[in-house]
Amino acid sequence: MPRKAGRRKKTRTHANAGTEDYENTPKSFVFKMGKAPGCVINLVQDMRQVMLPYTADKLREKRKNTIQDFVHVAAPLGVSHFLAFSHTDAGTNMKLVRLPRGPTLSFKVVGYSLMKHIHSIQKRPVDASLAFKTSPLVVLNNFTGAEDHVKLLNATFQNMFPAIDVQTIALADCRRVVLFHYDKETGHVEFRQYVIRAAPLGLSKSVKTLVKSKVPNLGNVEDISDFVFGNAQTGMTSDSEVDDESAHIVLPDKFRGRGNTKSEKSAVRLAEVGPRLTLKLVKVEKGVCDGDILYHAFVQKTPEEAAKIKARKDMENALKRKRREEQAANVQAKTDAKEAKKKAKADKKGVDVHTKRRLLQQYANTEEVSDLEDAEYYRQAVGEEPDAYMFSDRKVAEKKAPMAGKRKFNDRKPPVDKSSGKPSGKPTGKPTGKPTGKKPMGKAFGGKKKDFPAKKGARATFNKFKGRKK
Repeated sequence: MPRKAGRRKKTRTHANAGTEDYENTPKSFVFKMGKAPGCVINLVQDMRQVMLPYTADKLREKRKNTIQDFVHVAAPLGVSHFLAFSHTDAGTNMKLVRLPRGPTLSFKVVGYSLMKHIHSIQKRPVDASLAFKTSPLVVLNNFTGAEDHVKLLNATFQNMFPAIDVQTIALADCRRVVLFHYDKETGHVEFRQYVIRAAPLGLSKSVKTLVKSKVPNLGNVEDISDFVFGNAQTGMTSDSEVDDESAHIVLPDKFRGRGNTKSEKSAVRLAEVGPRLTLKLVKVEKGVCDGDILYHAFVQKTPEEAAKIKARKDMENALKRKRREEQAANVQAKTDAKEAKKKAKADKKGVDVHTKRRLLQQYANTEEVSDLEDAEYYRQAVGEEPDAYMFSDRKVAEKKAPMAGKRKFNDRKPPVDKSSGKPSGKPTGKPTGKPTGKKPMGKAFGGKKKDFPAKKGARATFNKFKGRKK
């Protein structure tokens, strides 16, 4: 009996409503530039985890790739940010690029810790694999001040991640938090990443153990009430866990975890998953890594020096533009000359092979026009000399150079007698005559027959010495 078919699902044919939102969502590339040690490569992989889900987590870069290579690839994909890590003898650096028109922020990585380092120091590491399926919540702390570079840092870090609509976002999608803290005294930016966890309140520690589907040791308990109310000495009756009152909230919707139901009170906690970064802003450039320097942490320029540098930069750009235009003009001129040469060659040739055949068929059966007139007409129509096989006129054939090559064997001239100077015989040809014991060579060589002794084999030699007396 055949199986019953499952319930059919309608295929939606209308456009997806989130297409426009996806196009406006920030997307990123995280990669390394040049040669880098293994720890920097691991840092790149961890930062790709941070930028999920709107990043290329399996991007494969090469050592010789430059920023411009990634710019050309990022344009059709709608990528809006670059995080480029590089390593030198002085340390590790990071560039944060806003596409397509900049600016470019250059940071010095003062220190960092990988995800595996954070997990190794934790007593109870958290599995955050499911938390990376949604975008994080962004928290910016202490980015207040009148400095332009601080305002730029605030706007750049905020626009790296998708915007969140508080009215429409689902509570289950709030799974992790990224924190940027600015230290005004040192000028460092601290980066941290946390996973959001929730635990139900109003339950003893023993009940929490049951809710978490863990099997406790009930060997010393006579009744389940002893375990629940804490009368048994199981090591789990202490409810000394203290929660912060400000972290106690009433859940507006169901959240991940057992016991976190709607309209119930739960305690919200944060668990760090890494990586950790300590960044120092070095400079801010206009454009994509090739513009004017808007801010520098160590070098200060006077207005006169800045104007002089800008004038020199404008002159270099104008010279590059002029050379680029000259090169394009030279390439176009060479292309035009090549096309003109090809066209002139085609015009000189006049007609193709089909036209030649048509002319031959047209005048092949005409008896009134002689071969000479045909050849002359062909010269006027085609513009070149006819080949020897086209017309039977000797004058036409004489104009074509004789074919080079060896003569045939039957066309050789007869030998000439040296004393009289007259031919001594008929033209030579293939040798004739009956075969004899000797090999006849005919009159092909000097007009005379030359007899050569036949080859003697072992039998002839034996018969020769057979009747000799001893």
